[in-house]
Amino acid sequence: MTRDKAPEKDGKAESFGTRPAFLIPLAVDLLLAFTLLVLTFSSDGMSLETVVLLVIFVVLFAMLVFSSRRKATIEPSGIVVRGLLGAKKLGWEDIANVDALVLNKRVYLLFTTTRGFYALSNNLSDFSTIVSRVIDYAGEDKIEPAARKALENVPQRVSDIVLLWTAACVMIGMLCFNLLS
Repeated sequence: MTRDKAPEKDGKAESFGTRPAFLIPLAVDLLLAFTLLVLTFSSDGMSLETVVLLVIFVVLFAMLVFSSRRKATIEPSGIVVRGLLGAKKLGWEDIANVDALVLNKRVYLLFTTTRGFYALSNNLSDFSTIVSRVIDYAGEDKIEPAARKALENVPQRVSDIVLLWTAACVMIGMLCFNLLS
């Protein structure tokens, strides 16, 4: 999912979903795993290869569903974080602290609220806009220096995308091997 609306600072809601650069290879992997599953099941019945492919298919399907449902909507009244199990609305007045955690190329924007702890990752589209809107709306006193630094240099996560395309290439090789033998 991409952003549903262009960035605006006039009080309109902005929605940010998972980056398409991640969702597309994930969907390709799911389709290839399904094709391999159908081929191995029709030729071998229920073999160990079929069981392994079934597990891979179920994991990829769950990842795609979760990733496509994940979304952050920034509104003048707060932020709505939607995941697999529903949405959580965090009012700006409920947010006590905004911090950031950087682990190699992964960046997490961390919210400490009166009701718990929440995080957004840089796997969402246009993460730098998310960080800047949170800084604009939350208030200067709630923003930690690490969150400001995250805005200055948001690293691009490409390792997960490369891994998904590599898995697609491996499954295409397996598919060709199965079709040729």
